Amino acid sequence: MLTLREILLRTIEKNIHLVHDIISPVQVIHIANEIEHRYSRAENPPTPTDLDQLRNIFLSAESSNSWYDINERMWKKACWLLWSGNTPIAANKEFLNRYIDFCNKHASSRLIKSLIHVYLRDFHEDMPGKNEIASFIRKQLHEHRFQNLLSLWRERDNSYSLFDTRKDFSFNAKSYINSEENANNYLSRLGLEGQLETANYSQELLKSVAYEIENKITLSASPSELLGKLKDRTRSATCQ
Repeated sequence: MLTLREILLRTIEKNIHLVHDIISPVQVIHIANEIEHRYSRAENPPTPTDLDQLRNIFLSAESSNSWYDINERMWKKACWLLWSGNTPIAANKEFLNRYIDFCNKHASSRLIKSLIHVYLRDFHEDMPGKNEIASFIRKQLHEHRFQNLLSLWRERDNSYSLFDTRKDFSFNAKSYINSEENANNYLSRLGLEGQLETANYSQELLKSVAYEIENKITLSASPSELLGKLKDRTRSATCQ
C-alpha cells in the first residue's frame, strides 16, 4: 500500500508538465510535505458539550450492551473518552476489546496521533487499558504504511521507550540529568511540547527527575548543577 507521501508525489509529478515553468522539483517536495502535514495530524478533540454527549452514548451502550449502535464516527472520537470521568470507560473490557478491534481495522495516522496525545496527556501507571493501548500504538508505529507519517514518534519510542508497557521513568530521568540539554529541548525530543508539556506523562518524568536528583545530591560534593536542572525542569512544567 502506498503511503500518503508517495501518492502526493506521484500525483504532483504526473501533472508537473502542466506547470513546468512555474514549479521546481524542490517546490514539489515542499508542497507534498505541507499537504502531508495538514492531513496527517491528530484530530481536534471534541468540544466539552460534544464530549459529554459522546460519553452518554457510550455509557448507554455499555449499560445495555448495545455496541452496534455506535457508528464509525463515534468510535473514531472514542480515544478522547478513554480515561475521562470518575469511572474511565477504558475499564470496561468489552469496550476496550471492541475499541482496539475498531482501531486495528480503521488505523490511520490521525487516529494513532490522537491516541498518542490522549495516552500521554492522561497517563498514570494504573490507568485501565494502559498496556493494551501502549501495545497497539507501538505495533502501529512499526507498520510499513506508517513508515513516513509516524516516523518521528517511532524514533521517539525507539530512543526513549515512550510506549513501554513496563515504563521505567528513571531511564528518561537519568538520560536528562546526564545530558547537556535544557528541559524544553529534552521534552521536545520526547514529543512533550505544547499542550503535552504539562501532561501527566511529563509530570511523571518530573517526579522521577526529582527522585534521581535527591539520591544523587547525597553522593555529590557539588549538587548545584543537579539543582539547576531540577529548577529548569520545574519552571518548564509550571510556566504554561
